[in-house]
Amino acid sequence: MSKTLLDGLSSLITPDLLGSLASQVGAPEGAVSKGLSAIMPALLGGVASRASQPSFMSTLMGLVTDSGNDASLLGNPQSLLGSAASSAPAMALGGKLLNSVFGKQLDGIVGKVASFAGISPAAASSMFKFGAPVVLSMLGKRVKDDGLDVSGLGKLLSSEKDKYIAAAPSALGSLEDLIAEPRAARAAPPPPVAEKKSIWRWLIPLLIALAIGWYLLQSMGGGDGTAQRAAPAAMAPSAAVVYFDVDSSDIPAGTAAKLMPIISYLKANPGSKASVTGYHDASGDAMRNEELAKARAAAVQQALQAGGVDGSRINLAKPMMSTGSGTPEDARRVEVSVSR
Repeated sequence: MSKTLLDGLSSLITPDLLGSLASQVGAPEGAVSKGLSAIMPALLGGVASRASQPSFMSTLMGLVTDSGNDASLLGNPQSLLGSAASSAPAMALGGKLLNSVFGKQLDGIVGKVASFAGISPAAASSMFKFGAPVVLSMLGKRVKDDGLDVSGLGKLLSSEKDKYIAAAPSALGSLEDLIAEPRAARAAPPPPVAEKKSIWRWLIPLLIALAIGWYLLQSMGGGDGTAQRAAPAAMAPSAAVVYFDVDSSDIPAGTAAKLMPIISYLKANPGSKASVTGYHDASGDAMRNEELAKARAAAVQQALQAGGVDGSRINLAKPMMSTGSGTPEDARRVEVSVSR
């Protein structure tokens, strides 16, 4: 039977590593060992529980294949310990992984591990920060060794998920429930914003009607050639805006209808392109906010591709910070514009 990712991680936990880690976090070796026995399956279980989400897997694959994710860490995980290691690229990637998997639930699961292992929350937090880059390194090695793409990595994680969940101590509760909590909280629709909804209520039907009218005019040969050539440019939709739920990169309901004018125009004008820009709040964790904006933009890109737009015609712009007097919704938007 081939070794699972968790087996590989467990084999790295040697007495020397435990001693070094215990010295760094200021906890007994036995408690550190107990904490790691919870942290490693929790990390893998968290990743595997989101393996079916395209936007998350896109973010994960970016972290796994990043040049800062060095598989040589598996031969010397102690290199992640010490004051100098805090600025290492691998540690920064590990922080992004923790935010992507657990988000606002991270403090809760850190507290449960601390209580389970009998260590301080600060020590448990440090151990999570150590474990995350090691998990990324293990994933990077498997991706390289087995030649996995994002789909193959997702299948691997899904196939081993039950083993991760089973290995996690019962004291942590249900990992799947903890990780799913943000999605459950987002199930309720956001409060209606009359001004924005009223615009789309009439703008989308109008754009669709104009597109149909132009098509019929072209089919019947109506108008002179100059007018016909100018029509597509004149009817180009200026932009489409998709508003996401709080702390979510899941495509909201009704997005397909919002993107239809853009998709129709791109199909009718092969030389045109789309630009997708994700916005984020100026407050909170800047790195996490930017990653969330990227994930939202990637989700809209996938929706455009699902509508028949070739990926080479879609540009993912750099995430933008939403400033000024806009509403909180404005900081959770993705804008799609077209250009010839």
